[in-house]
Amino acid sequence: EHSGGQEEEHGKMAAWEAVADEAHDAGAEVATHIADFAIPGTAGALVDTALERFGRLDRLVSNAGFALAGTLNNTPADMYDTSLQVIYHSFLDLVRAAEPALPAAPQGRIVNVSSIVDDQVPGGRALAQAAWDAAAALTPDGRLAKPTDVAAAIAFFLSDEAEHITGQCLRVDGGLSLV
Repeated sequence: EHSGGQEEEHGKMAAWEAVADEAHDAGAEVATHIADFAIPGTAGALVDTALERFGRLDRLVSNAGFALAGTLNNTPADMYDTSLQVIYHSFLDLVRAAEPALPAAPQGRIVNVSSIVDDQVPGGRALAQAAWDAAAALTPDGRLAKPTDVAAAIAFFLSDEAEHITGQCLRVDGGLSLV
């Protein structure tokens, strides 16, 4: 397992299903597909599943990843390899698999989500609560981003209002990157 124990994985699955239920209740056609991006070929299979289910692909959001909680010297090399597969290679695989379908979409969009964990959290890579608290204290509004903050940015990039925006990076960090 790449991101935690069995209990944590079940919690993530329950949260994912709750999001799917909420989207369905709001009128969206929803299908869920749980996969492990650490396994090569998963990204292409996911795009194929979406195309089979919906017949087209309008938007692609890549939000795969996990934090390596350790130093360079105490993190096994295979964990770095897994991290590269999950975060970088799966994004490239998703884009390559989706690219043929997106031009047919009325407003085909790709959004890739990353994290500030690598370069913005004071206190090192151990990511202890004290490091998160220190990071929150540095932001002008005294808090870290909530999932809804990130979701709002993603929704904007996927919207018609962002039709002429491409190749841009937006930090949803409450100003932390400014200090």
